Amino acid sequence: MKTEDTPDDHWKVLELEPGTASLQDVKRSYARLLKNCRPDRDPEGFMRLRAAYEAAQNHLKSGSPPPPLPRLDPAPDAAPASSHPATPPVSAPAPEIPAAVQAALAALQAAVASKIRQKVRIAWAAYEAAADQHDLLKESRWLLFIEVFAGNIPLLADACTDDQLLAHLKSGEMRLLRLVTDLWSRQGDAKRLDEFCVSLNRQKQLLDTEPGALAMVISAIALAAWNPEQAARFAQRAFPRLPTAERTQLVGVVDFETMLGRLVLPLPQQFKLPWIEVLRHGESSKPWNEIISREMVVALLRCCGPKWPGLAILSQKLKPESWQQLKTLAESLLR
Repeated sequence: MKTEDTPDDHWKVLELEPGTASLQDVKRSYARLLKNCRPDRDPEGFMRLRAAYEAAQNHLKSGSPPPPLPRLDPAPDAAPASSHPATPPVSAPAPEIPAAVQAALAALQAAVASKIRQKVRIAWAAYEAAADQHDLLKESRWLLFIEVFAGNIPLLADACTDDQLLAHLKSGEMRLLRLVTDLWSRQGDAKRLDEFCVSLNRQKQLLDTEPGALAMVISAIALAAWNPEQAARFAQRAFPRLPTAERTQLVGVVDFETMLGRLVLPLPQQFKLPWIEVLRHGESSKPWNEIISREMVVALLRCCGPKWPGLAILSQKLKPESWQQLKTLAESLLR
């Protein structure tokens, strides 16, 4: 049975003195130790180092909870569009919203209601053009736009093109990128993610900026579950353009996500994301006797074997009772 790390353990892992170390000390120590604690060679050691890094930052930031490792933003609702209620009507625009923009919004809403991708793309482009023509404030145009797609985020991701993502990035808007790439990742759409990374990589002027480099890293993180080697290459191209502190944090995130991608690489497509979620979050209350859980374990044993390196992570992530349930199930299947 595993034991919980104490606060002192975290400082020992980071080789720092509690009470005297600063946030900068924590980041420097993490970056130094990470060189000898790579996730592909020592996943358990990497997880311990990463946990210590987060716990130390959490302590120094006066108890504010650290952000989840794998995601830079809360994930959008990825349920199929058919499971959502009908799209609510667009709220009446404020008086300063020009009539042409209101008309474009109404047309976009009608296109979304039709659920026809090409209609959505045409109406989307018309709305963006109207917003540009009338110099609509960035925050207003985003809020009006996203309200039209309320309950239809999968349709938004399906209709989104590389050109639309790039246009938003060039205007300094990152929210569409985060929303769409996260959903593509959760849908297992590695082709769309890879194609966008390639498109972004061709935008040399954009990629040389800090926002462009950050966009590449965000996209690489989304790709990591499905093509970890390609994701790592894209991220490495972007890292030199980021500030040192931000780069240090994102290197750890990319390492973690690409490690997960490598661990599930032998598994059939439908089992990759469920196992990544377990490795990522622990799923400590997961009932391992359910049919879907049994299928996950059967696929894991068949494709990766009983010495799968991810078990070391699970032994740390899961609560003792859940870990014992998983071990018991695996042993029964191996008999």
